[in-house]
Amino acid sequence: ISGGSGDSKITTMSTRLGSNSEDRSLFKGHTLINKWGNLLNLQKNILSKAEEQFSKIENSKKTLKGRSIESIAAAVLYIASRMCSVPLRPHDIENTTGVPIKDIKGAYKGVKNHVNYIPPLDPPRYCSNFCSKLGLPGEVSGNAYKIAEAIKQKRLLDGRNPRTIASAAIYIAIQLSPDCKVSLKDISQHSKIAENTIKNSYKDL
Repeated sequence: ISGGSGDSKITTMSTRLGSNSEDRSLFKGHTLINKWGNLLNLQKNILSKAEEQFSKIENSKKTLKGRSIESIAAAVLYIASRMCSVPLRPHDIENTTGVPIKDIKGAYKGVKNHVNYIPPLDPPRYCSNFCSKLGLPGEVSGNAYKIAEAIKQKRLLDGRNPRTIASAAIYIAIQLSPDCKVSLKDISQHSKIAENTIKNSYKDL
């Protein structure tokens, strides 16, 4: 095996990580975030935000005593996705990371105290995300966003899952755009909300 500069860097890193538990934790956390982020096909800005938040938390992790690095990294990924307006479902994180959802929720409660602001899970944010995934034209996406905002402001579907409200708003916008070929099934697949649930919300409106 060559003894070039690459091997030297690895040796130096290994020595450093071996002598500092905080560095080991930071390295492991960032590694997990990138591994899981790639599996979830997350954009680089989400991964960068997650790494940034994990580093901040690592510096004050006394308040997270008893929480595993895995659960903290999973919670940070969830928070970063919300901060970047592409909120993940906790169940998707659980399925990808193997970290039980109860552990993710427990870590989230501690982690959120170290984050300045976590955007609320509101329908318009989901709406923009789903419209992008569906590849909807700008006009249809804009109408769907306005509908979702109106539903939220007028509290027409209070108590419903924000993803459900966003899906119903998109369904309405599509009904108003005959040339749009996106189906109810397409909306359901991207939002992870059952077709009947979307239809029932549509009828309630």
